[in-house]
Amino acid sequence: MTVMIGNARISEHGTVNGSKGDQTGKEVMTQSWSSGGTWQYVIRPKSSTVASKLATAMKQACANNNIGYSQADRLSLNTLAVKTGYNLSKVGKCNCDCSSLVAVCCNAAGVKVSPTMYTGNELAVLKGTGKFTVFTATTYTKSDKLLKTGDILLRKGHTAIVTQGYSAPAPKPAPAKKSIATVAQEVIDGKWGSGDTRKKKLKAAGYDYATVQAKVNELLKKKPAAKKSSKKSYAQIAKEVIDGKWGNGLTRKRKLKKAGYDYKKVQAEVNKLLRKK
Repeated sequence: MTVMIGNARISEHGTVNGSKGDQTGKEVMTQSWSSGGTWQYVIRPKSSTVASKLATAMKQACANNNIGYSQADRLSLNTLAVKTGYNLSKVGKCNCDCSSLVAVCCNAAGVKVSPTMYTGNELAVLKGTGKFTVFTATTYTKSDKLLKTGDILLRKGHTAIVTQGYSAPAPKPAPAKKSIATVAQEVIDGKWGSGDTRKKKLKAAGYDYATVQAKVNELLKKKPAAKKSSKKSYAQIAKEVIDGKWGNGLTRKRKLKKAGYDYKKVQAEVNKLLRKK
């Protein structure tokens, strides 16, 4: 595929000023990216809708021979474009230069910028809208392989719009969401944190906090009652101590403590049993 760009290039005189309208068919035109040289910046719309409208507006301008090139008369295109609702296929005799044409295309795409934008401040103006991502790596600026339709190209003294670029890769499918019951159990297990942290995580993952919490409450109500303690009585343990099943000295103390028994209580019970013998 040949990547194509649209731009306002030069007047019919080969100079920066000329009469209204495209006298040569080459003042405002589309051309292959390879014939347009390399660039310093690729300024990509964040919205695919904006990108499509930018490319459409530029193609309309390039196909309309009423639009010529003249820096002295660069704002006359915008004056007529406003009257046609930025339908650049319908404007009459007028002029633009490369940056004023890009500005008009931006406004046609719904990105409001000043028609007086020029290449010296274009980068700052477009970044200031918050609607674009800027690329400067040579893989973008010195090759057309990553260019997409609607990209704005900029270098010192010149700017253009990609009217035919590569398609964006298909978005990755969103991961399947877990059931509310599954997420609620994970909440109970502590996997989603607590308090505001839990709320934020659930919201970011696409879950309704109130719905999840309701399920958490439901699951907790169904939780079986805790089993009665299976611990032996102190009398039983004391008998086992006497029988030597818990070892001696510090070993016995450690074992009893680890099993959840109070050593002093056990020893008191041991002494009690021994006295009865």
